[in-house]
Amino acid sequence: MIHITEHAIERYIERVAHVDRATAYAAIASAERGVEAAARFGATVVRTATAKLVLDGTTVVTVHSRRHIDNGDLNMEERRCRYAEHRARHRARLQRWGAMQ
Repeated sequence: MIHITEHAIERYIERVAHVDRATAYAAIASAERGVEAAARFGATVVRTATAKLVLDGTTVVTVHSRRHIDNGDLNMEERRCRYAEHRARHRARLQRWGAMQ
């Protein structure tokens, strides 16, 4: 049996599919066999058709979309651009929080 955190359900809704909580829970829970098998081997990630589930034992702690991890179709310049945009958003967020000078 696996445990799915509220955070994981929220991230599924935010990053993978804008669905209700029950549907998000069911989608994550459908990977139960994979999560249990991965946990036996000490793995911390399970990839499904639509998402990457991040694990702590048999607990799903967060979820990323496949788009977030599948960048194989991007050339190096597109990757650099995407990374630069990500860093700029991250720096702006830190400045809003007062974490950077």
